[in-house]
Amino acid sequence: MANNMRKNTQIQLAIPSNGALYDPTLKFLSKSGIPVYRSNPRKYSAIIPNLNGINILFQRTSDITSKVEEGSAELGIVGLDRYLELKEKDSNTSILINDLKFGGCSLLLEIPNSWIDISSLADLTDLTMEFRNKGKVLKIATKFPRLVKKHLIENGINHFSLIRSDGTLEVAPEMGFADIIADISSSGTTMRENNLKTIKGGTILNSQAILIGNKKILESNKSKLELSQMLINTIESHIYASESYIITANLNVNNSNRLLKKLNSFIDSSDITISEIYNHSKEKLYKLEIMIIKQDLLLVIKAIKGSGGKNIKVYNPEYIF
Repeated sequence: MANNMRKNTQIQLAIPSNGALYDPTLKFLSKSGIPVYRSNPRKYSAIIPNLNGINILFQRTSDITSKVEEGSAELGIVGLDRYLELKEKDSNTSILINDLKFGGCSLLLEIPNSWIDISSLADLTDLTMEFRNKGKVLKIATKFPRLVKKHLIENGINHFSLIRSDGTLEVAPEMGFADIIADISSSGTTMRENNLKTIKGGTILNSQAILIGNKKILESNKSKLELSQMLINTIESHIYASESYIITANLNVNNSNRLLKKLNSFIDSSDITISEIYNHSKEKLYKLEIMIIKQDLLLVIKAIKGSGGKNIKVYNPEYIF
């Protein structure tokens, strides 16, 4: 009884057991302060020592969505592409964090370089009509038939045949079992090495790693809901911190007022703190502390220096809750 009660308050987090997201997922969790401990590389389970009650379940990327849907795992880290392709129509799952800042890639339509007259989706539409008039059909090899079909139909392409293939797709046009492919690309290198190119309007989906959850299970169990919220808060605070800097500087009273007017034009006032510094001189000094997004760094440093700021320091926060 006690064992069952303890298990009913724990959460399974399904993560990739191999493939492109395996190492990045482990590194991301470690950097977020919740490293995974796997006692044996052959084991399909592990723990997060820093979050008691959350266990790791290693699964094939293609199985993670279904595992969360059926409740074998309450949470899962998976690519947006896989999730949208594989989730059931009336799924109990939902996206809890829509961008974990790793695993970026795109699902692209890729055609042979030799098709010099085809450079856009409109050109491809015309080609499918030519095929139809000749009694042929455009054959597309892909691992993502649902997403590809949706994209083509939404763009007015109706005459095509999808060939589901889990193997290496890049050779399909050369081997003749498909005319074009729709595949995942991170850098485009493999595509170019196989004499393929993409076209305007050929991006079906921009994908990245996401966190999904079975909301029906989580919302029906208070302990599991609290554990999942703890994990989500930890991850989100790390992501927010990774995109931010904290800047400190010393200013006199006149300079601080002038600087505040400049900063308030592009920084939320809640992200700016000014406090008086105790010192032996008669001049009043103030310490400025600002939280900014990283791309604003040079702009803010210029404003601080222009207002007479001294002892300027920039920090990388680990978490911002």
